[in-house]
Amino acid sequence: MAVKIQVSFDCADPDKLARFWAEALRYRLEEPPQGFATWQDYWRARGCPRRS
Repeated sequence: MAVKIQVSFDCADPDKLARFWAEALRYRLEEPPQGFATWQDYWRARGCPRRS
């Protein structure tokens, strides 16, 4: 029987961590939504505060 789990990591640089795990697990990072050059552009357009 398969069991689903989810693990979260708190980190200072989530982009760097995502790129590390993508490389380690041979995943491809999801592209930003259509009409946005980067995920940062997308989140900024959604009104999310900038990281310090």
